[in-house]
Amino acid sequence: MRKQMKYILWLAAGMMAGLLQAQAQTTNNTTANLNVSLDIVPGCSLGFGSTGNGEAGSVNFGSFINLDTAQPQQIDLNVRCSKGTNIKYNVGLDAGKNATDGTYKTRNLAATAGGETRLIAYNIYKDSAHSQLWGPVGSADVLGPVTYPDASDLEKHTVYLLVPAKTGEALYPGTYTDTVVATVTWE
Repeated sequence: MRKQMKYILWLAAGMMAGLLQAQAQTTNNTTANLNVSLDIVPGCSLGFGSTGNGEAGSVNFGSFINLDTAQPQQIDLNVRCSKGTNIKYNVGLDAGKNATDGTYKTRNLAATAGGETRLIAYNIYKDSAHSQLWGPVGSADVLGPVTYPDASDLEKHTVYLLVPAKTGEALYPGTYTDTVVATVTWE
């Protein structure tokens, strides 16, 4: 009996300690709500990568001693827009950094060679025949308007580039470059 009494007292003491501890823990707290949200707004993004999300692109025509033949190249430009909004968009490509008259009709690759800036003409087209120039937003040669298909996650547009032949012309060695900015507008 005495052994049972000790056990009952020990059990009661343990339960009382647990209750006191639980009571102490529950009386010293407070709560607050954290509201979480995310807004997806109607719009479009573009890029030269697989996500159409601002990725820069790069085109390398290769290495040559001369340009006796035209050098074509291409890259994909991807556009992604909000679904369910019937967005119409335009894609423009600006004149680049080296256009001789400041317009997209005279794009140039530039290198410093022989102490001077040297230029090699090239241009960007909407078609593989290189007959439809691709100009900046606001020009007659912009791509669009294009209606974004709701069933699509990404719209791919091929950008065609061409360095025309410079038959018989000796060229200065160097790495010729340009930077063209792509812009998407939508309504």
